[in-house]
Amino acid sequence: MIYGIVFMVVLTLALATLIIDLAYPLLDPRITHPRAAGAATYPSNDWSI
Repeated sequence: MIYGIVFMVVLTLALATLIIDLAYPLLDPRITHPRAAGAATYPSNDWSI
């Protein structure tokens, strides 16, 4: 009984987190994700010798 309750709580929290992670970029236009693999650009590291 306790295992079932704990499992359901963990499952509910995991699904809620997943839904929030998927919905948040739709709600906040400042969040952007690269559309293709390798499309992300990172600032260059000018510390190289």
